[in-house]
Amino acid sequence: LAVNSIGQEWAWNWHWLPPEFLDEHEDELINALLATYAQAGRHVSKADFIRHYVLGCAQMYCFGGGALQALMGKLNARGLLQGLQPDDDRTRDGSISDELLEVFVGAEMTRRTFTNVCNIMRRHGFVGEWELWRKERGLPDLGRKSPASPSAPPRGGAGGGG
Repeated sequence: LAVNSIGQEWAWNWHWLPPEFLDEHEDELINALLATYAQAGRHVSKADFIRHYVLGCAQMYCFGGGALQALMGKLNARGLLQGLQPDDDRTRDGSISDELLEVFVGAEMTRRTFTNVCNIMRRHGFVGEWELWRKERGLPDLGRKSPASPSAPPRGGAGGGG
């Protein structure tokens, strides 16, 4: 059982959720997920899951960023960028064409991606985990000192892949 793929996969699955929902229910979701794995005979520690969950968010951040300029260009070309709202009502009321609906949905998915991954990375101390990951692999220090996240548990000898 590869812990890193479990954490990364669930970061991928959950980053589409409405940000307010994930902010409120993330701990419950993680606990239920880990309990389900344990019931199936697969023990994954919460610390290991969180580490790979937060590191996996870097992938979503990069993927979302790669598409962002093209998406913003489409919205701007149609004069929609300034009036666009999170979870815009026009996606449900039938007032826009199917082509524009696709652009609106893309914008909402990208908004959720960036909001969720930034919140996850902040909540779970991404910078500290990234620095530890680099150190464990003998990669050079990036030369920055950043404060640890107040909610990130201290790391201490827990195994679990990488």
